[in-house]
Amino acid sequence: NKNLTASNGIYVDGLKQSHQSQHASAFTLALGIAGPSKYNIVANFVAKNGMKASIWGAQFILDSLFVGRLGKEAMKLMVDKSDRSWLYLIDQLKSTTAGECWNPALKPNMSFSHVWGAAPANVVGRFVAGIEIIKPGGGLLRIMPQSSSLSLFKILVPTIRGGVKMEWNRGGYLQIEIPGNCVAQLVFDTQLLGVEQVKSLTFRYKSAQHNVKIVNGIAMIQLYPGSSRISWSNKENASECDEESIARTEEHQGEEGNLYVRLIIFTIILTILGILYRCFC
Repeated sequence: NKNLTASNGIYVDGLKQSHQSQHASAFTLALGIAGPSKYNIVANFVAKNGMKASIWGAQFILDSLFVGRLGKEAMKLMVDKSDRSWLYLIDQLKSTTAGECWNPALKPNMSFSHVWGAAPANVVGRFVAGIEIIKPGGGLLRIMPQSSSLSLFKILVPTIRGGVKMEWNRGGYLQIEIPGNCVAQLVFDTQLLGVEQVKSLTFRYKSAQHNVKIVNGIAMIQLYPGSSRISWSNKENASECDEESIARTEEHQGEEGNLYVRLIIFTIILTILGILYRCFC
């Protein structure tokens, strides 16, 4: 670390080198060389450079951003539409399988049969859902979702002991189903989930229910086989909903008021016509 880090805290390309490539920093983050104290500065350096890596190196770009707690930036790259993106392969090149490179301008004889081009396929389960096998055989899992860019999603991640099911709704709950003969530790990080305003959780497992306090933005919850539900009160969302409900109510009341006015006018007109009819007929 010492010999490969410049004075600005960013990694250089090699010994006696001064150039700082995106690749060098991405590799050190993704492979665990850069410690937590360097996450912020190194991850931000990777993020500001966009996608300079090849489609093979893209795996390390995405991994490094999630490791560096910049999941939002990684998600932006996964849904990007430039000519160095997966959506370009799908939308413009009409590819249905993983490409060898980003586009023919980089390699005219590119093929579409390279698994290294499908990084998002594993990143979604490993980082967006945050499901990670801790012990060989899958008996112990760690679940640390980084889904702050998503309002909701459902996913099934297979393991040797069965599938892990997850349903996320940023408006108020996280449902997780763990397979038999397996336990998991949930790391509920409010920053990574985009719910920083949440201060406590309600944890339900079978017939039991517990309140869980969030300390310094994080709550740790042990999960056991079966379905667990973690819910919370999202005050900001509730406020938005209340304001929307009030607006709709006022709009509805306004429509009703206009209807009543029209009915009254119509009744008055009928009454006048009835009086005139009796007077002259």
